[in-house]
Amino acid sequence: MTELPMHSTRLDDDVLIDWGRLVIVRHDATIKLTPKAAAVLQQLLSQPDVTVTRQALLDAVWPGTASSDEVLTQVIAELRRALEDPARQARYIATVPKLGYRWIGPAPRVDVRETISANHAQEAQADAPSPKAETAPVAAGAALRPRSWLIFF
Repeated sequence: MTELPMHSTRLDDDVLIDWGRLVIVRHDATIKLTPKAAAVLQQLLSQPDVTVTRQALLDAVWPGTASSDEVLTQVIAELRRALEDPARQARYIATVPKLGYRWIGPAPRVDVRETISANHAQEAQADAPSPKAETAPVAAGAALRPRSWLIFF
């Protein structure tokens, strides 16, 4: 299965993808995505202007399962509704007949502030001292050393 990023991606001034909440925010409306639709969208965005075959999408998003083209067609339809992107006048997802799909929209821009916040939270959680270390009794006469922490933003 495709691993989704933890940050947000801005497609243009009107469309933001929040991967953590699996939503597309468009014109002050929030549209929920299914996990499979988000995974297909991530596959297309990771290869802009490249035709991704139907089979490659099925293998990436539904690995090890016997999935039909119909399930992919339904997910593409879900994405088009969420992006307000009709197939006949596509601005984001182009259909390449008998082959697959291609991302033709603007190059995605990562919202760096949210990425830094997510990375900082993960690092802070990993670096946090264990509760046992903080509550362990100090031996009589033992010298206490100050701890030094470096925090990068």
